[in-house]
Amino acid sequence: MRDLEVRTIWRTAAEHCELVWSQFNGYRVRLWVRNSLILEETLGNAEDGMRRGWELRNEWPVLVE
Repeated sequence: MRDLEVRTIWRTAAEHCELVWSQFNGYRVRLWVRNSLILEETLGNAEDGMRRGWELRNEWPVLVE
């Protein structure tokens, strides 16, 4: 078993969202814009993380305004 796994949920030229799982921190969704981490949320499982990642795809322009 790996101690850390990272899965890209979606990516564009300037931003990407990833689901990160670690043995010690559980599941986290991270939103990166121009190589800067602008949001990180802890979630209970992979399904919730994937769903939240796709929600962020629609919400992210509002988050940075």
